[in-house]
Formats: sequence, C-alpha cells, structure tokens
Amino acid sequence: MIRRLLFGKKVLVRLGVAAVCITAATVLPNLLTSLSGEVDIPTWIFNTVRHLLWIAVVVTVVRLFNALLEGLFRIMSRTRTWRGKPIKGLLQTAQLITFLIGFVLVVSILFNQSPTVVLTGLGASAAIGMLIFRDSILGFVSGIQLSANNMLNVGDWITVPKWAADGVVEEVTLSTVKVRNWDNTITTIPPYLLVSEAFQNWEGMTASGGRRVKRSISIDMSMVTETNLRDYRQHLVDYLHAHPKVNKQMTILVRQLQSDENGLPIELYFFTDTTAWLAYEDILSEVMEHAIATLPQYGLRPLQRSSTSSSPSSSEDSSSSTSSDSQESQE
Repeated sequence: MIRRLLFGKKVLVRLGVAAVCITAATVLPNLLTSLSGEVDIPTWIFNTVRHLLWIAVVVTVVRLFNALLEGLFRIMSRTRTWRGKPIKGLLQTAQLITFLIGFVLVVSILFNQSPTVVLTGLGASAAIGMLIFRDSILGFVSGIQLSANNMLNVGDWITVPKWAADGVVEEVTLSTVKVRNWDNTITTIPPYLLVSEAFQNWEGMTASGGRRVKRSISIDMSMVTETNLRDYRQHLVDYLHAHPKVNKQMTILVRQLQSDENGLPIELYFFTDTTAWLAYEDILSEVMEHAIATLPQYGLRPLQRSSTSSSPSSSEDSSSSTSSDSQESQE
C-alpha cells in the first residue's frame, strides 16, 4: 500500500524523464566536445545546449520531487495521527519552496552565476516578495499553529459569526479554509484569521456524545404557590432522569431564573444522548412539549403577552374586560 501510494505511476514516469535528462546533460556536452575537433561548433551553440539540458534537469527533478511530496502526504493523510488534519496547506508550502529553489537554480544557470549570487541579488526584492506571498506565508504559519494545537481538522463543525460561517470544514489549504454551511453555501476564510480571531469549534461537543439543551418556560406568577411550583420542578427532574434520550452522565437541572415582567422563567438544562442535529431537535421538542402540556396538572400556566391596540376604545374594552373577569372570579 505504502509503496503504491509513494511510487505511483506519476512518480515512475517523472523519475524516468529525470533520468533521461540527467543522462543527456552528462553525455551530450562530452559528445559535442569530442566532435568539436572534426566539426566547427560555435561556442554559443555549445553553451546554449548545455544550459538548456541542465534547466531540463532542474525542471524534471522539481516535478519528480513534487510527485514524491504528493505521495508522502497521501500516506500521511491515511495514518491515524494525521487523518483529518489540515495538511494540504503544508503540502502546498513544501511545493512552493521546491518551486522557489528550482527557480533560483534556473536563473543561476541562465546567467551562469552561483545560486548564492542569485539569492543575494534577489534579497533586494525580498520586500516585494513578502507582499506577493503575504497570504501564503501567513497561511503556512497558521496551518502549523492549527495543526500543532489541534484547533481545526477537516470534518469539524465550526462557527465564525463575523464571516457568516456555520458548517463543516471541507478543506484547509495554504490560503483558504473552505466551510460548507448548513444551507449548502460555501464560505472561504483565510487561515490566519482563525488564529488571530475567535471561532467556535463544536468538535468537543460531538466527541463528548451529548449536546446541551438550555430552554426556559415563563410561568404566570399569579398562579404560583409554594407547593405547585416545587412539585412541577420535581416532576420535570424525574421526567428528564427517566427519559431514554437524555444523557444521564451529564448535568440534569431544572431551576428558577430571575423573575421579571415576563413572568418566572423555569429553565431546563440537560444534555441529549446524541449530537445529530435532527435527532437533537426531536428530543428537544418532545421534552419542551411535555413541559408545557403538564403545566395545567399543577395549576400553572405559561405567561403570554396579548397584543394591545393603541386606540382608546381598545384600551377601555380591555380594562372593562379585566374588571369583569376580576368580578367574576371574586363571585
């Protein structure tokens, strides 16, 4: 398996081409030199052929090395340690460095100068290069940080509100992180922004095996007594502990929150035994439906705000209706 991935057809073909080029670059100049005694070969032709042959060697070796890198990263992506890691950016960085080395060697061959001299000359344009490859350099550094700190893997569910990203990471490259949102749109984010700015990774929730539910019901305080509210809360606690889809290894809590003009909130805080979205929503709805439906059994009701009209007549009707209801209750 490893041999097939590392030494695939592409590698073998490029290896053969590189071998031919190296052989030609070694043999042909000697052949031309031996013929120069019999045939008058201009010096510029000799030098041009030699330069072209060695440029061909550099190009074929660079392409061979890139094919080997691709095979190596394919092997890494299948290992348990690197599976799902954002290593595509590292592959692109290694290929970029290989291309830069090949470029320096080609320039040194064309101008018949040492690679050191070429690098010294290119040093003056380093600032321009930094601007051109700014995103690539930042992406490389960010890719290392994301991998080393295990901050992000392919397949993770992440949320980045600032960039309207909420979905699964599909690809991490040198310049972009591709996120498929839940509405099937695609959001691309530069990797360095995920390092410099905050984002939420839900993988920890997925790995834990439970997803949190935190919902509340506002109770009409005019219906509350000491016993009915206590009995209702205890009923909800017992119901959650008995529910087959509630994770019993995590927190189960029913509590009162601070009351206000919207009534007395009773909050249900628990975790489902699944992190799948559809199943989670079904469990959440089932629990909340039960919590609302059982309120009348304990003499309670949810607080609902009725819409009021701004007209005086509507206000008077509402006032008289309230007064009438009050009188009926006293009777």
